[in-house]
Amino acid sequence: MGPDAEQCEAVGILAITAYAKDGDLDADDDGNAILDCDARCVAEFGVGAQAVISDDSNRRPPQNGDAIDWPLLPERRHDRPDGTIIGWTDARGLLRFPLSAPISGQDVEFFAGMMGDWRPNSHCKRWTDSEPSGVAIGHGNALDEDGLFSHADCWVPRHLLCVTYAADETACAGSD
Repeated sequence: MGPDAEQCEAVGILAITAYAKDGDLDADDDGNAILDCDARCVAEFGVGAQAVISDDSNRRPPQNGDAIDWPLLPERRHDRPDGTIIGWTDARGLLRFPLSAPISGQDVEFFAGMMGDWRPNSHCKRWTDSEPSGVAIGHGNALDEDGLFSHADCWVPRHLLCVTYAADETACAGSD
């Protein structure tokens, strides 16, 4: 049995930016790179797009009810822009593993700032520095939490993972 109609009001579209940059993502040097990441997502995917990224201060995934500005809605289907179903989020708004399909069909790396258990992790000094190493990144072609998230260096240009939501009355057709 699938989700009810209320859960199908908005389908998330997960997409990786064409834009790539090193780990200093704070374009205006105000100390909140998350807003700059969101602006990049809006520039590529439209109004309402947000970056799926954590800095443990301005945006953090829910662990124990302590989410900060988390962009993934709970109990929603998430697709690629081409309509391929990636998977569903749980009641906290975290993608359930394994995914039904990779976020991208390509081995594209994106900045994440969290690990496979959605715990905030290394984030290039809250995305304000390209020098430190040990940043948590994501891989667009993985299906499970171990393949999706890993560690790398901040100085290497990487992409952003973005989410937008659109009403879709057919999103859950046949799920009853």
